[in-house]
Amino acid sequence: WSWGPKMEGQTVTNWLGVSAPYTAQPSTFPIFYTDGHSAINTVSFDGRGENSSIRASFTNQNGQGIISTNKIAKQTLNLRGTTKLGKIFELDGKITYIHAKGKDRPYLGEDPANAGWAISTLPRNVPMSELEANIVNANNIEQWAWDKTVGNPYWAKEFKRNQDERNRMQSLFSLKTNFSEKINMTIVR
Repeated sequence: WSWGPKMEGQTVTNWLGVSAPYTAQPSTFPIFYTDGHSAINTVSFDGRGENSSIRASFTNQNGQGIISTNKIAKQTLNLRGTTKLGKIFELDGKITYIHAKGKDRPYLGEDPANAGWAISTLPRNVPMSELEANIVNANNIEQWAWDKTVGNPYWAKEFKRNQDERNRMQSLFSLKTNFSEKINMTIVR
């Protein structure tokens, strides 16, 4: 999206009201975003007998998002057991507990705090360093917000924080009845 005069380094008044060269800036995404990473560790135990089996596992996941303040931590505990009761019945049960805690998840869509949207619509002559250095004006109001759907990504990173914590329990239980080698019925709950 580039409309306006050709960017040839001519002096113009920039968005801060200061004279500055009118030149295209380098790609803005690598300036704002950082490398994300995650680490996942799992420990599991299982055992099996002639007619039964059991498995337990614990997974710990920690992640750092591509926005430097974004983090997630998640722990998952799984328990599963199966058993055959004679030749007719088979029981299978699984319980999963998930605890997740997120901090500063990125905003999406046309939310003014959506950094990707703000950066992709940023005029090519505005340096990211100017946005970072001018998050708020003298009245402590967001400096760069040209409409209700786009704002300064550094303002969102600093002031539009969020966090959440979720505890979830999932389960599956089934009873299988074998009427013959080819006919069976399974009830799942």
